[in-house]
Amino acid sequence: RFKTYINNRKKNHKIQLNLVLKDKIEKTISEDGAGIIERKIDPDYDVQKHMPAIKPIELKTNTFPVQNFVIAQDAIIFTKGLNEYEIFKNNLKITLLRSFEAISNNKNLARYVPAGPNLKTPQAQLIGRYEMEFAIAFGNKFDAFKNLDLFLQNYVTVATDKKESFKLDKIRDNSYIYGMNKNKKIIYNIETNKISLI
Repeated sequence: RFKTYINNRKKNHKIQLNLVLKDKIEKTISEDGAGIIERKIDPDYDVQKHMPAIKPIELKTNTFPVQNFVIAQDAIIFTKGLNEYEIFKNNLKITLLRSFEAISNNKNLARYVPAGPNLKTPQAQLIGRYEMEFAIAFGNKFDAFKNLDLFLQNYVTVATDKKESFKLDKIRDNSYIYGMNKNKKIIYNIETNKISLI
């Protein structure tokens, strides 16, 4: 488990953690917002060599989203709020910080048509001090799920058929509350720090 701090003073750039694995990475498994995604990857693909994009093409990239973990070969990387990874040859790169000046860069050579308006986003430059947290383990997707709760340390699970209330001693900043009950609603009162089933 690692915590790192970045005091960012530069605009329009990204900082990545680069993990060099033994072999070229041809497949990843990541836990995304939509579930588990297995991706086949061309590890030798370099978007720079295909620029500029021709009409109406948007060039593919080897950059992908991730929610909580990504697996390449036997390496598992758990992330907290780090939602992007990139593959090149045998390098698995986790984006720690990405700063940018606009929603869409109209001069992006990877796409013929802009992704959106060229609206300025000064806060997205992320100037200042930031904390990142990630962990590295080894295994398969079953090991990843087993260790995910240990890494996140933020789940409270309620499963009952009875009407009851109980108080939580501590709720961490990133807590998720899951309720499992067919006929009842779950209410969380932040002032009293109580969960009630009604």
